[in-house]
Amino acid sequence: MVLEGVPVPVVSLGSPRDDRNAGTDHGLTEVVVARIIEQFPEAPAQSVYPWDDWFDGSVWELTSGEDFKGQPATFRASAVAQAGRRGGKVRTRKIRDEQGERLYLQFYRD
Repeated sequence: MVLEGVPVPVVSLGSPRDDRNAGTDHGLTEVVVARIIEQFPEAPAQSVYPWDDWFDGSVWELTSGEDFKGQPATFRASAVAQAGRRGGKVRTRKIRDEQGERLYLQFYRD
């Protein structure tokens, strides 16, 4: 939202010496180049993972290569950071067996 009554910087485009602009307002056009807004905008969501779904308090079984990419330890670090951003913590456990590698996670608040 633009603040009312705040001066807005403008730039004039065009050249008053240009013959094509003869008899006009010199061919100048005012264009707003910047504005002041009331608050800093929120960053758009950029995560490829459905953290809000996974952090509903349920125990989730995630399969490496299907539900997340990369190493489980790296993904776990991301989960810990995401939980912290949401005011909580995450419990994790990695299990590797004949079915492959799975990571279990559960979000909670202290």
